[in-house]
Amino acid sequence: MSSPRIIAGSARGIRLKSVPGDGTRPITDRAKESLFNILRPDLAGGAFLDVFAGTGSVGIEALSQGAGYARLLDNSRDAVETIYSNLTTAKLQTRGEVRQTDSFRVFGNAPRPPV
Repeated sequence: MSSPRIIAGSARGIRLKSVPGDGTRPITDRAKESLFNILRPDLAGGAFLDVFAGTGSVGIEALSQGAGYARLLDNSRDAVETIYSNLTTAKLQTRGEVRQTDSFRVFGNAPRPPV
C-alpha cells in the first residue's frame, strides 16, 4: 500500500510516513475525501479528536483543512512516534497534540466479545 497523503488544505499533497509493521491499516484517500466532504462545513477553527490515529492522517487532514486544534490518540509507541514526525512534516505540530493511550480506556468502554 502506498504511503498516506494529505488530500486538501494547507498541507495538500504531503506524503506521510507509515507506521512500521503491519498493525496499522491507513484510511484510503477515497474514504478520507468522503469523510471530509461531510465534516468540512463544521471544521473551521474547531477541535478534532482522532482516536486510533495510526499515522495521524485523519487528524492531520483536519488541521490542514482548517481545524484549530487536534488531539491524536494511539496505543502504539511506533504510531505515536510516526504521528509526531508526520505533524512536523506537515508543519502542523503547534496545533496538534499526540497522546499514547488506550482509546477504549479514555471512553470507559472496553470492547466486548460477541455473544
